[in-house]
Amino acid sequence: MADPRNTRQGDPLPDAPGEEARSVPYLVLKALASLWLTVVLLALCIVLVFVGSLAQIHMDIQTTQKTFFYTWLVLTPSFPIPFPGGFTLGTLLLINLLAAHVMRFSFRPERIGLLLTHLGLIVLLVGGLLTALFQVESNLTLNVGETRNYTESPTEYELAIAWPSKKKGLDHVVAIPQWMVENRDPISYPGLPFTLHIDRWYENSTLLGPMQANGLKPQATEGIGAKLVVERELPGGATDPTNMPSAVVRVRTLEGKNLGSWLLTSFIPSPQEVQVDGKPYYLTLRHRRFYKPFSIKLLTFIHKQYHGVDIPKRFESRVQLIDPARGIDRPQRIYMNHPLRYDGETFYQASFANNNRTSILLVVRNPSWLMPYIGSSIIALGLAIHFVISLARFARRSRA
Repeated sequence: MADPRNTRQGDPLPDAPGEEARSVPYLVLKALASLWLTVVLLALCIVLVFVGSLAQIHMDIQTTQKTFFYTWLVLTPSFPIPFPGGFTLGTLLLINLLAAHVMRFSFRPERIGLLLTHLGLIVLLVGGLLTALFQVESNLTLNVGETRNYTESPTEYELAIAWPSKKKGLDHVVAIPQWMVENRDPISYPGLPFTLHIDRWYENSTLLGPMQANGLKPQATEGIGAKLVVERELPGGATDPTNMPSAVVRVRTLEGKNLGSWLLTSFIPSPQEVQVDGKPYYLTLRHRRFYKPFSIKLLTFIHKQYHGVDIPKRFESRVQLIDPARGIDRPQRIYMNHPLRYDGETFYQASFANNNRTSILLVVRNPSWLMPYIGSSIIALGLAIHFVISLARFARRSRA
């Protein structure tokens, strides 16, 4: 039996076969604080990262993140057994760390460095979870002289329905999210005199012209799709991560009259007209849009290369930021390691196209973007304090 006189003040008492040690909450807390649980969770994280890295041979990086890391449970044909996802392992590691503090750690001045280090780890884990849940990435593609007030998702699509309004130059637009199209449920909207029925949905597809169809009949009966055949393709992998979705959409009036079917595809970005009761409506399958309360105009794009090679040395977008509500109309420069931060979003210079006439900006909205910096700073401070305390303790023992 341990001698209480040999226990320093503030240390947890050793386990005893009393009421507290036998209570269910105490046993659960002890199990959650186990070092063996920490080792097992870290080993599972290594396996998850390894399998997720191999999966990028057949998946693009966004699909890999959603399948393995931004999920609670991994369920995929390439991984035959259910496996805990990134959310599950991260949450369990956070609980394990907190339980270990409750069970084994007590506050003493010489432990403040370790406590700060663990606090930094907690901030990093929470920040990673918040980033996975709430971060939104999109692209802003601008030609020189063009102005836009929206960005587009690189991976998500939407079915847009537009029709002219009474005000000149303005249109009514209804955007149907991709998940509703994938479910293939009838789509209706108040004020529209028709419903949309998704006959077919292709996550990734290719189009065949009349000379390539080899006798196959087009799936659509109206519009440009009446001359094309759409074929299903496997989702994009690491070498070609871009998916080109398509949908065959049947239009039916509220009275039940069938007006035909249209092929809406990402290969055809221009809207297709549908006449209902003598009024035009326009359907298109486009990248999901995120509208902003401000606009950005591309003034010029500068691209310089290293002498004698095609490697970019510097590329820079000079834009005009326009926000009438806040009275802002000023020029901005966006180049490597010098993004534009405005209204909770960060605009990075990502790429360019069209013989330097088109600039592509990566737009990131991450409410928890400061948490990695805060967590890393706390860890660095904790390690520095622990080093100084250990050095001072060593110096005292050396003098003694």
